[in-house]
Formats: sequence, structure tokens, C-alpha cells
Amino acid sequence: MARILLALSGLTARAMRSCSGAALSSSFSFSTAPALAARPAPTTAAVALPSTRKFKLSAAAALLLGLMVALPGVSSDASAADKMLQGSMIAPVGTTGFGTGVNEGNTNMIAMIRERGVVNIGVKADIKGLGLRDANGQFSGLEVELGKRIAQKLGVDAHFVAVASATRTELLDQGLLDLVMGTMTITPARQEQWDFSAPYFSDHASVLVESAEIKSLSDLLGKNIAVTVKTNSALALTQELIEQGLIKADDFNPATFEAKTWSNGIAFKEYDTPELANAALERGVVAGFCNDRSQLSVFLNDARHLLPESFAPQPFGIATPKGSDLSPFVAKVVTELIESGELRQMTEDLGLGDKPQ
Repeated sequence: MARILLALSGLTARAMRSCSGAALSSSFSFSTAPALAARPAPTTAAVALPSTRKFKLSAAAALLLGLMVALPGVSSDASAADKMLQGSMIAPVGTTGFGTGVNEGNTNMIAMIRERGVVNIGVKADIKGLGLRDANGQFSGLEVELGKRIAQKLGVDAHFVAVASATRTELLDQGLLDLVMGTMTITPARQEQWDFSAPYFSDHASVLVESAEIKSLSDLLGKNIAVTVKTNSALALTQELIEQGLIKADDFNPATFEAKTWSNGIAFKEYDTPELANAALERGVVAGFCNDRSQLSVFLNDARHLLPESFAPQPFGIATPKGSDLSPFVAKVVTELIESGELRQMTEDLGLGDKPQ
């Protein structure tokens, strides 16, 4: 805690300007083990922000959190930060909802990042080959390599933050992250709210099951299927069942589809995280868990199997604030990696089966 107070007391005008460019807003979920970690050598810093516990921060605590996440060279005591964060809330500042973040239309993001000296990047932390955090808090995978390349082009350090599907866009909207990967599928609806690079990786959806009697999608009829919130898994599975003629398209409208209310031939149960969806499958609450194959592979074991059908291509892109000057910069970096063949080589070197489109 002493180091935290010292960091606050020693703030310079430069640090304050950097903080102002990462305005905090709305509620988000924060892990307590550890909540915050000191930033080590460039490109390896780690802060975990999974969706496990909600906190309310006072204005002073919110300012401190923003500084520890965004500013280089500020270390923190995880246990002290945990105690400070418990029971408080981040106050709304400049955000009215998803896709209307503090950096939307910001044509000064690149300058802010360079002044700060670090770019905050959201990545997955549990998918080997894409984004994985080891026991020492170090990140590896394709998303990490891309993040390092973007940071290099910006001339700053890369600061990696573990994100979940339920939190990644909210953290981007709040300005706590500058860009997000986190296996985020590019969809028309999302493109209306955030800018995306070209796909850096393409996956497909599938269903993970435990019962040996479930051998294909047709065996899922009349059963409950787990999905995670803020993903398009339920919509993708429903569309596939309709296309295969397994269920009727009565009352189906992709624009208004909601997993929690759909009951035509199949039903869905939504969970905040893949871990909770997996736990529901273990307990027998659901018959299957629908998600991207790369995510489902995390939960495979000898008693489980993925159904043979793969459907709904999932192109993963890098999301940036809508209309910001960071968007074309990131898009150019990814496009150059694709055109040069470097991205394809990176995926092959990391042992990833699918290739960027």
C-alpha cells in the first residue's frame, strides 16, 4: 500500500494527462487473486480482469486503478489493492453504454498512448496458441505476438490484460483498454459499435458434450445447451439447426434473437464465463456447451467429445474504439502481416490448425 500511496503522491502533470485519456466508467468485474500485478519488463506485463467479482470504487480508488492499469513504472501491492477494491464502484464518466466508449471518435489516441508509453491490450488467458497466461503471469500466443507487433510499431511497451467475453468490450468502452482481441468474432452488429482489423484467425463453432449417446447435432433436440453471454454461439447453433432442417424457422429472426427466450426445438442457458458454462455441463444441468472450438478445447477430457459438426465460421478481429485514429493504424499492421505471409507463418509456428483468412 505504501508503494501505491507513493505513486499517487508523486504524480506529475504528464501522468495526469495520460490518466485523463483513459476515463473510467460503468461497473466491471475484477479478479481478487491477484487483482493487480506490478508491470515487469516490456511486453510481459500482466493484469488480470476476469469476470468473477463486482466491485464499486470511489472516485479516488477509480483514479488509482486507472493509473496502475495504464501508466508505466507504477507497481502495486496486490493484497492491499484487493482490500481497497472490495465493496466500492467505478463511477460513470463519459460512457452511456456498450459501443459508446470514452475513446469513440478520439483522433488523439495514438498521441495519448505514446505519451503514456504503454498500450493496454485485452487478450485471452486460457487458450493455448491464442492467448495463455502461465503460472508466472507471462502471456503467450498469437494474440500476444500481434500485441507486441502493434506496440513495436507504436514505439511503446505492450501491457496485456486477461479478458473474458463478458468484460472485453466494456473495458474497451471505459478506456481501460486501448484495443481488444480475446477471440472476438467480427459480426455486422459489432462492426456498428467498434472498428475491427481484418481477421487474424478464423475458428468455427461446435458443441462439447459428455454423454456418449449424443453423437451429432440432431441428438441435441429438446435439450438445454450452455452458452456464454455476449457471444453469438446460441444464434449460430440455432441457425445451423434450421439450415439442417432439424428445427423450423418459425418466429426466428436473427436481428431480434435472444438465447434466454428461445425454446423452439432447443433451449439455452446463459453463463457469465466459459468456466461457469463448463461447470453446468459437469453437473448435468445442460447437455452440451456451445462455443468456438478453440475455447471448447480447454475443457476437453477423456470423458468428453466435440460433436463432428463445425459450423458458423468465427473470424477473430482486433477491436478498437469506433472512429479513433488507432483503428486504421491497427488495421494497417494486421493487413501488412497478412500480405507479407508473416501472420500465416506465426499461426503455423504456434501449432494453430486454422489459418487467417
